[in-house]
Amino acid sequence: MKDKTAIYHITKKMIEDEYELLRRNKITPWAFLHSGHPFRCTDFYGKEISYSGIRFEGTPEQVFWTRFIEPFLEDIILRSLDKTVLLCRGKKINLNEPIAEAGNMLKVIVHNVYENMADVDQRLRGNGYPDNVKEKDVTSKIASLSKLIDERIKSELAIWKKPSALTDFYHNHPFLFWLISALIGIVGIIKFLI
Repeated sequence: MKDKTAIYHITKKMIEDEYELLRRNKITPWAFLHSGHPFRCTDFYGKEISYSGIRFEGTPEQVFWTRFIEPFLEDIILRSLDKTVLLCRGKKINLNEPIAEAGNMLKVIVHNVYENMADVDQRLRGNGYPDNVKEKDVTSKIASLSKLIDERIKSELAIWKKPSALTDFYHNHPFLFWLISALIGIVGIIKFLI
């Protein structure tokens, strides 16, 4: 089994918290569409979605499956990978393994979100009898966001610049470089005067 990176537990907690908030606030409320109470939920852009006394077909089903959850997931993906990059820079660790690790965790979250949605969809379409309807195939949705994760990781790795040993040493010990420069300058002045 491959070792976990130094920031594994930080990244894991961050991504799991994002998933739990998304699940509770944006997926689970849909399960109560048929509860007899007005349904209200806000999309990623702040627009309220509201239904009352209707079945899960037509517009409600279309809203649920057409770009409702994707902006939330895309935001989680971009912010999580950005935070991973910042953590690596701040802690001066190489980005390759931590960002791959974060990407794998994000893919699990994407899978779980779409499985949760497929479950809610099946329950709503089945009107309390989910086994009477076929579960929605979400593989293309998972694949699309997995591709986004891979592309973003590739981009981050392409622009990642690990400082050279000399640059790193300079940033950690600028006084030594100043001292060496001053000594070279003094030696140059002495040679000029002699």
